[in-house]
Amino acid sequence: MDNRGRILSFLGARKESLCDDCLSDLTGIHPRQQVNKITNRLAAERGIRRAHGVCSRCGDSSKLVNRVAGGGAPPGESPSAAEPTRTAAAPAEAGGAAVLRPPRFEELARLRFGELFQASFRVGSVQGVPKKFDLVDEQKGFVGDAKYLTMVRGSRLPPAKFSVIAEYVWLLEKTRAKKKFLVFGNDERVPQQWLAKYGHLVGDVEFYFMTDGGEIRRLA
Repeated sequence: MDNRGRILSFLGARKESLCDDCLSDLTGIHPRQQVNKITNRLAAERGIRRAHGVCSRCGDSSKLVNRVAGGGAPPGESPSAAEPTRTAAAPAEAGGAAVLRPPRFEELARLRFGELFQASFRVGSVQGVPKKFDLVDEQKGFVGDAKYLTMVRGSRLPPAKFSVIAEYVWLLEKTRAKKKFLVFGNDERVPQQWLAKYGHLVGDVEFYFMTDGGEIRRLA
């Protein structure tokens, strides 16, 4: 049985809600990132439910948890984040996994970061900066933008995309927002390598990576 089948079989037998970390420990599938890829794909195929809730094993309520499809959501689960739709998915890449198109990623970013920051994000602009941003909450003074980027041909540094990131860091720094941030998706290497090269020049703009399943990590 492959790792995908092992996870499906394990969740079906346990009937519990388990985070990726606990699934990795209990099934012996390592690294944890491999479990994350499998659970994201299973959620896209609607083989499992994947949403924010309380892990049955570790009790952590800050992570996405996984359970077999059907049977309703457990206490504490956020149904809005469960089973992300893939109707707007792009064609499969070389690895065979479908990815979100940028508009769908932006919608998911507004939802998930709205939950994270307790904000109501919309597309909009801010005074003094003639540019529309993907995530604006004027009442709280939060401004962010979402970028769904990948390396050139899967491995080479993308200089044009690096220029786009620099442009948006500069634009965000020109706003008077209380919180300024960029959300990246698809390939975490792009913002990581940009930060490795230019991060010392960034002021108060926060960098985050969000998976297609809605899991958020802050980048240093």
